[in-house]
Amino acid sequence: DAKVNSENIELGQEKSQGSDNCLSEIEDIKLTIGRVAYGLAILPLYPQIIDIPQQQYNDYFLLWEILRVFPNRLLSLKEVYQLLEEQGINTRVCQENIKTILENKLPPGLMPSEEDVMLLSEVSRQNSEYQSLRAKPLFCQETDGSRYRLSNEQAEYVREYLNKLVANTRQKFEEPL
Repeated sequence: DAKVNSENIELGQEKSQGSDNCLSEIEDIKLTIGRVAYGLAILPLYPQIIDIPQQQYNDYFLLWEILRVFPNRLLSLKEVYQLLEEQGINTRVCQENIKTILENKLPPGLMPSEEDVMLLSEVSRQNSEYQSLRAKPLFCQETDGSRYRLSNEQAEYVREYLNKLVANTRQKFEEPL
């Protein structure tokens, strides 16, 4: 019995020393690569931190899908949600994003913001693609704001522009994130 207890104590000490070594290695890693990188690296271990459904659909994907499913007629917001749901999109988690797109607020980064335009050279400001994107609204709203119509001409231009953006990348808009 005394021999078994002494072995348990020794194993327990080794285990605790191993834990200490592991913790000190983690601390060394944190100091070496920085807190932000370490935090991002361990983020998948804590899924409760990220609201996965909310992050599932980025604005570019939603814009692409809206352009793809929108018919040549007026639609209510509810009808737009239905069309997207028929494509398998969980609209409950991205209703605000969809509504924002329908209100002609294109995804950030698609074209320079008003503040960014000030920083561009004159030649860049006159870029025909940016000018075409800004020329007309993508969606027209009825005066009461309850229904939306897609501008087919502008939609075609936005589709072409989006295709140019991803032409040389692996990311495509047909798949969320």
